[in-house]
Amino acid sequence: MVTGDDTPSSADDGFAARVVVRVDRDGLARAGGNVRLRAGTSTTVLVAEQGPTTASCADADRDGVGGLTGLTFTLRDVRTGEQFLATVVPDEEADRAGPRRATLRLGGSRTGGVFPVSLTFRADGR
Repeated sequence: MVTGDDTPSSADDGFAARVVVRVDRDGLARAGGNVRLRAGTSTTVLVAEQGPTTASCADADRDGVGGLTGLTFTLRDVRTGEQFLATVVPDEEADRAGPRRATLRLGGSRTGGVFPVSLTFRADGR
């Protein structure tokens, strides 16, 4: 699960995310949930598409256990249908269950940005 940092970027701007990332027994990653971006009185709601994701894995800390080092998936604006490429990058590889700091990189023509988030890594059947 990825959750937004509780600190808004300014008094008028805000960010909230609830994106659940599941890795099944076959190693396939799926994303679900939403991201809310607020600027003044305008709120943009993006929902995770159920399509394919791209997971990056490595043993970055060299402890003998490979872990999640990044996940790319698609978000869709519920009002306009515009799609955004989103990437979650843990500050350290996620090789065991539990919370950790991460960054959500959001691409797009008008809503792009980099947001601090908290990632909770979960794997089905583990």
